[in-house]
Amino acid sequence: VPAPWPALLAALLLFATAFRLRARLAPQVIATALGCVALGFGCMALRTAQVAAPVLDQAVFARLTAFVETVDAGPSGGRMVLVITGMETAFAVTKPERLRVTFKGEGPRAGDHVAGQARLMPPPQPAFPGGYDFARDAWFLRLGAVGRWVGPIAQAPAPRPLDLR
Repeated sequence: VPAPWPALLAALLLFATAFRLRARLAPQVIATALGCVALGFGCMALRTAQVAAPVLDQAVFARLTAFVETVDAGPSGGRMVLVITGMETAFAVTKPERLRVTFKGEGPRAGDHVAGQARLMPPPQPAFPGGYDFARDAWFLRLGAVGRWVGPIAQAPAPRPLDLR
């Protein structure tokens, strides 16, 4: 994640320079335009840092407990976004906060607390240069993993109330 402070400092300096050059139009316009570009880079870096969330670093089978945030159900299954409350794996991996999994059969409702097993992997990179980048979209949706639910989806007691900030 790039640091936003160098770009924001450059923008501040360029705007101050533009103010000092207010008697000369062309240099003032150039300094102002460069300040706007630097400010844009700083805002991008701030937004990237704001949505940063842990991302799974390798494919694993995991025993999960999680709140169901959203469900997109179809006739034979669907997908759901989960907010993880517990995750057990055979390997030491980075635990994501949120993930998206597909499931077969009847799924839970949003707000349920569920338990079971899932095959998880990091969000996939583009299949070819210039292709759809799901990993980028997942980053800004704060999804740290994707995968498939394996076996039944069991209801579990919630360890705490669901917080949907």
